[in-house]
Amino acid sequence: MSKRKIKMVVLMLALALILSACGNTSIFNGSKTGDENCFDIEFSILNTSYTHDMELAAGDSVDVEIESNAGNIALMIQKDDEDPVYEGNHLPSSSFRVGIDDEGTYTLTVTGDKARGHVVFTKVHEYDSVDVIEKFFDAFAEADYETMRQYCTKECQDFFFHDGDVDGMVWAKLLSIDEDNYLDGTQNKYVEVEAEFCPESALYGGGDSITGFYVVLVKGENGEWLVDSFPTG
Repeated sequence: MSKRKIKMVVLMLALALILSACGNTSIFNGSKTGDENCFDIEFSILNTSYTHDMELAAGDSVDVEIESNAGNIALMIQKDDEDPVYEGNHLPSSSFRVGIDDEGTYTLTVTGDKARGHVVFTKVHEYDSVDVIEKFFDAFAEADYETMRQYCTKECQDFFFHDGDVDGMVWAKLLSIDEDNYLDGTQNKYVEVEAEFCPESALYGGGDSITGFYVVLVKGENGEWLVDSFPTG
């Protein structure tokens, strides 16, 4: 073999090695964002692991959405060096919720092997019934009906919300909440409020007044407490 041919063979082998090495270093192509409530990573190629820390309280949950188009996607949710609260490998396209029992910093890990897809972790804060009532009346004190709707069932919105009032009250400031009273899977809490009633209300007196009534809360589809009604007796 001539020296020229030998040089050509060596050059071709070197080029093949370079191309092979370049292929092996293609570990990630995509985008990722994360904050205190979400970790979102989308990729056309993933051959490594990425992590994101999220502060979670007892009773919180993490919603997980996976779109798997190729390769292997593995996920893990772990607090410090404890056993993972979730770990899965070779995951298909799916969505599910992982409950959190202990407060702490949790590391969310996404690992790919020749993977193409999209993974989103979203924190779901589990408000207890008192939290919901307080947030509902924080908005009610400002007559912020749109924010109030976030804490209500659809039935409550349809029946009690009107143009310019909710259950006859223009605004209502929470003064106190009584102890829990459980009944058939609901929570009934007696509240005392300072309120302005609309002229059409039977309680209208031309000014602000203090009144009390029950707030009934029920569990929503995702297990969250929602305001459902305001019985007076």
